[in-house]
Amino acid sequence: MKENERITFWTIYHDPADYPGKFVVRAQWITGKRGSGIQHSPHCTVHDTLDDARAAVPPGCFPLPAMAGDDAVIVESWMQ
Repeated sequence: MKENERITFWTIYHDPADYPGKFVVRAQWITGKRGSGIQHSPHCTVHDTLDDARAAVPPGCFPLPAMAGDDAVIVESWMQ
């Protein structure tokens, strides 16, 4: 990864503290050489169902399951 490149991830959360009972989609970017920095978007979309949250992820992304050690509210991430 070059200095000015970034990889975008869209993470789907269920029942986060700021939106109890909802599914939330937030963008994050890994930037810099060897993924040295992570930036989080201040914006999110809020949904009633997982299907609606998945529909909010941009086309062309592919899913990544939640990983061991992730916060329990993370359902999955999508990489662009």
